[in-house]
Amino acid sequence: MDITMYLLTGFLSGMTGVFWLLIGFLLFNALTPKWNFEEVFKEKGISGGALVVSSFLLGLALIISKAVF
Repeated sequence: MDITMYLLTGFLSGMTGVFWLLIGFLLFNALTPKWNFEEVFKEKGISGGALVVSSFLLGLALIISKAVF
């Protein structure tokens, strides 16, 4: 197989993962309307909301990476 096919396959797999990660974040944002990100960041600092959001996105990214690859 040509190297361009490997690069194209890797790129498409990566974009698929990013797409599903974005969809998951938007779904998380829609399911938690009372949890205002800006309010949490202002009250508890950057670490208060970032810890919750980053742990969610990391878990979702691990699930998507196993599904895509």
